Amino acid sequence: MNFGRVIQMLSALAMLKYFPAGNEAVLESLARMVGSMCENEEQVRWLVDRMTSGIYGEWPGPAEMRACFCSRFKPKDGINAYSQVYQIGRAH
Repeated sequence: MNFGRVIQMLSALAMLKYFPAGNEAVLESLARMVGSMCENEEQVRWLVDRMTSGIYGEWPGPAEMRACFCSRFKPKDGINAYSQVYQIGRAH
């Protein structure tokens, strides 16, 4: 995966209320986390699209972002997470 493209995709999360927009350190940390979870840029795009689809009205944090990803894909780093926002563990 191209780290720059991943950061660019993640910057779309700035549309979520409370996302720390403009903080390059946060975007780089999220890009490293997403890079450890995702197999390819298609999975990153799905995750960003899902997070910004209206399911989340505000930035839920990296743990919930991981949970959102795990609702569809098996993370390549093997670290599973379950939603603390959606009781059944996934955002439909």
